[in-house]
Amino acid sequence: MTKWFLPDNYKHDLYLRVSSLSQGLLSVEEYIRDFEQLQIRSGIEEELKQTMPRFLRGLELSIVEKVDIQPYWSFEDVRKLTIKMEKYSKGKRLFGSSYTKPTAPPKPFISLKLEVAPKEAGSKDKGKAFVKEFPK
Repeated sequence: MTKWFLPDNYKHDLYLRVSSLSQGLLSVEEYIRDFEQLQIRSGIEEELKQTMPRFLRGLELSIVEKVDIQPYWSFEDVRKLTIKMEKYSKGKRLFGSSYTKPTAPPKPFISLKLEVAPKEAGSKDKGKAFVKEFPK
C-alpha cells in the first residue's frame, strides 16, 4: 500500500530530514517531538549510543554544553536534561512560577508638601507662613 500512496523517494527524504534536523527557533520540547516523529516515520532502528549524539547534534550549542557536563545513561535522561537546561537558560524556575528579573530599583517617594505653621496670637509675624522642609 505504501508503494501506491507514497512517492519513491519518501524514505530517502525522511532520512535526510532526520540527519539534518536542528532546533533552530523551536523550543526543546518541540524539537524533541519533531525528532521522535521523524525517527518513527523513517523506521530507523539504531543503537542508543548513536541516537543520543544525533539528538544532541541538532540542539543549540549552549544547551549541549550544559547537558554534556551532566551524567546521563538513557535517551530519556538526555530529554529531561535538555528541557531543564532550556528552562534554566531562559531564567525560569523549575518549580513554581517563573522568575522575572527586576527591571529597575524602585524610586524613593519624596513628598513636596508645604505645611503652614499655626498662627500665634501674640507673634510679630502674623501674616507669614512657615514652610517646613523634609529631608531627602
